[in-house]
Amino acid sequence: MDTIKQSTTLGAIMYRSIAVAAILVLATFVFADSAPAQPKLKKVLEKTSEEQKVKDEPKPEAPKTKIVGPVVPDDEFGRGTPRRTVQGFLKATGEGDYERAAEYLELSNLAWGLTVKEGAQLARRLRIVLDRALWVDFDLVSDDPRGDTEDGLPWDRDRLGRIETPEKTFDILLELVPREDGVYIWKFSSSTVAQIPRLYAHFGYGRLGEALSAVFPEAQFLGLQVWQWVMLLVLTALAYLVAVVITRVAVFFLRRKETELRYLLGRLFAGPVRLLIMVLIVRTGIDIIRPSVTARAYAEAKTLLIIAIAWTIMRLLDIVADRLAQGLRQRGQPCYCAPCAMPPRFWFSSSP
Repeated sequence: MDTIKQSTTLGAIMYRSIAVAAILVLATFVFADSAPAQPKLKKVLEKTSEEQKVKDEPKPEAPKTKIVGPVVPDDEFGRGTPRRTVQGFLKATGEGDYERAAEYLELSNLAWGLTVKEGAQLARRLRIVLDRALWVDFDLVSDDPRGDTEDGLPWDRDRLGRIETPEKTFDILLELVPREDGVYIWKFSSSTVAQIPRLYAHFGYGRLGEALSAVFPEAQFLGLQVWQWVMLLVLTALAYLVAVVITRVAVFFLRRKETELRYLLGRLFAGPVRLLIMVLIVRTGIDIIRPSVTARAYAEAKTLLIIAIAWTIMRLLDIVADRLAQGLRQRGQPCYCAPCAMPPRFWFSSSP
């Protein structure tokens, strides 16, 4: 008897070890970096902290000098270096001040069909494109008034990054241009400004997003606008309804047989499988709300997905263990494993 008890105890330990090992292996694959261009959650938090520091900085005084070189020129909008130009632009657009944000765009020599009067709209659309398609690492943006002198570009150009579309790859460039009084400052280049309409056609909000953004206030949290949060809630609700319908259909067919196994399977479908279906639907449809790179980084954390899959694996292993224990009992062998608790009947009612 002691030998049997020890073997069943070892079997229970082995079962739990397999469960833990399966979850660890699953976590390794799920959290693997399948999209290296996407930022990690840590980077998102660091960037948020950096942007908050920029917001807290006092505004620079009016220009007093025309010196161009190692000394950062004074500028009302803080456009003395490439990094400060990008930070100032992001700060202005983040506050919804697109008239001010337009001061960071080089609006001379615009392409046909664009006018200086459209500067605010162009600034807004450029911010949306940057949010959705480009991860800006301020550590890689030069804070020297001369720009990055080793990037292989002309002396008056700096590259913020590259954005890929099905047609071509666009360089997002900053340009050193003279101000009205002759002081050289950094702005988003005229070539980049000219490409904003084409970039927005790929990465903009679309008709639905534009309509909703006009209704809801412009406020952002975790990389999503208010209208995007509303769309995310609607998507989540629809995903839940679909998951409920699918699992109820499965439970309906399970009710036709009065077996102990049906309780365990019903417990599986009404719990982890329902959550797994819901998470997969939301992850599949997340592009409908046109998320930013920051929001996608939070989504790529995959916390709910790993919980749902791990929970499903644990339930499946419970079913396997129960089947093995039942087989031992049918052969007249004692089983000292803790029996699986019978789930309540409401899992299999008309409203699981």
